[in-house]
Amino acid sequence: MSEPLSPDPGEIEWHAWLTVAELREVVDERRFVPAGRRALRQYLESESGNPS
Repeated sequence: MSEPLSPDPGEIEWHAWLTVAELREVVDERRFVPAGRRALRQYLESESGNPS
C-alpha cells in the first residue's frame, strides 16, 4: 500500500497538482530546479505530454 504524497516544506517552496495545460503555462514563469525543467520539457515533448 502506498502512502499519500507529503512534500517536505523545508525542501519545497510551493506545490499543487497542475494539468498539462497549466504546466505549459507556468514552466517559464515559476522556479523549477534545472533537472525538473528538463524533465518537464521532455515529458511535454513526448506522447504522454500531448493531450488527445
